[in-house]
Amino acid sequence: MNLEQNLQQLVLQLNHWQFFLVSFVGFSVLYFSFCTISYYLFCVKRIWPRVQDKEFRPGQIKTEIKRSFLSILMFSLLAIWLCEGLKRGIYKFDFEFKLNTFLVEVVVLFFWNEIYFYSFHRLFHLKSLYKYHVDHHYSFVPSPFSAYSFHWTEGVILGAVMPAVMFFHDFQFYSIMILPTMSITMNVLGHSNIDFFPKSGQGSLLSFSKRHSLHHKIPHSNFGFFLPWFDQLFKTVAKD
Repeated sequence: MNLEQNLQQLVLQLNHWQFFLVSFVGFSVLYFSFCTISYYLFCVKRIWPRVQDKEFRPGQIKTEIKRSFLSILMFSLLAIWLCEGLKRGIYKFDFEFKLNTFLVEVVVLFFWNEIYFYSFHRLFHLKSLYKYHVDHHYSFVPSPFSAYSFHWTEGVILGAVMPAVMFFHDFQFYSIMILPTMSITMNVLGHSNIDFFPKSGQGSLLSFSKRHSLHHKIPHSNFGFFLPWFDQLFKTVAKD
């Protein structure tokens, strides 16, 4: 039995609560490692210029961590749904690693994440749904720890990005596992309130952090995650 077969056997033998536990530990490690390092570099050392030159609210970081913990709990509960789908044959993983397929799928998942986030983010800004999103805007000046700081309802919706796309295609296990890492990386950098490329305008791909910091300042605009294209297409660019 080769490594791929061993991995397949290991993953498919996990029960629902083992799936939950692995997901909870995985998301917690991703969140706290990425956020802690970023907070030290961007908020303590301040080695880059900030977009909003304001201080955090009293107790903000503590509140963000508490809400992010709840979001991680929601993400992990969704892993039980994923486990059940695998056992029923609704979802399937391809455990054979093929580099070309892997690269294509990572690109597809990147764009899926962008489309999914823009769509639901904009929906959450509707008057009738904003009560489920307002917790995230508690952070007037975003910090890396605000990356997962959601109302639990929003946590469920955003956490479903992975099982939702798996309805349409049997992805390689390895490309699907890249999605949470790719997402938290962009999420933490986007909430860093750092202007990494001060000479770049809002329309530049390099200005993703600037765009999202402006979203926290001017809430009903700049709904995109990393790409500016959907805001440009639907005319939701913030006027800074």
